[in-house]
Amino acid sequence: SSSGNYNVVVSANGACSATSQIIPVTVNANPNASISASGNTTFCQGGSVNLTATGGSSYSWSNGQVGTGITVNSTGTYSVVATGSNGCTSTSNNINVTVAAAPTASVSVNGPTVLNAGQTTNLIATGGGSYLWQPGGQTTSSITVNSAGSYTVTVTNGSGCTSTSTPVNITMNNVSPVVISTTGAAE
Repeated sequence: SSSGNYNVVVSANGACSATSQIIPVTVNANPNASISASGNTTFCQGGSVNLTATGGSSYSWSNGQVGTGITVNSTGTYSVVATGSNGCTSTSNNINVTVAAAPTASVSVNGPTVLNAGQTTNLIATGGGSYLWQPGGQTTSSITVNSAGSYTVTVTNGSGCTSTSTPVNITMNNVSPVVISTTGAAE
């Protein structure tokens, strides 16, 4: 199990002996496979992390990819088998990657989307634990709107992942001002 030159001496009845040829044995060192991550291994859906292998001359990853580095965008446990220039192999440490699900931001309208002067409508958000409306910056799950605009909400879930809703367009009626005219003599 260790490098060296080996031979054997054979003796018969303690009188005669013979020595074998010397056999050199070389025990090659195993590579020292290791993985490092370029960033956080827990991230939100849509993100990724680069994993880099060291310690060998070629690499085969647990997800079937080959090469020094891989980009990971799905939950799993990743390791690599490193092969040294002498053909020996070793398996790295495991790295666990967790991808948190993104929320689904949604807005419903409780009221009209075309407003007359002085009229309001309510916008109600779902899909998260916290909310941020634009325009306006309100942080409640519902808001009351009394002016025209394109309204969106960004929701954040418990994992810190965010999603922004599709816009809800609120418009105002263009009501012509009422003109009163008189006929006849004014008193």
